[in-house]
Amino acid sequence: LPDGAPAELRDICPLNESGDPIESLPPESCWTIGPFEGRLAALQSELDGDQLRRMLLRSLFQKK
Repeated sequence: LPDGAPAELRDICPLNESGDPIESLPPESCWTIGPFEGRLAALQSELDGDQLRRMLLRSLFQKK
């Protein structure tokens, strides 16, 4: 962005456009990607009080 503000942009793969939203799937239909994602989720949970709202990845590592 011209003002230097962070922004998040993403494209959706056409293969992922159809079907049920992931939030509606039962846990047994999902799998974890790996241990690092679990660690990042734990860090995020600490920062936002278990809300698990979307946030910039770099914000998990900024000193406050």
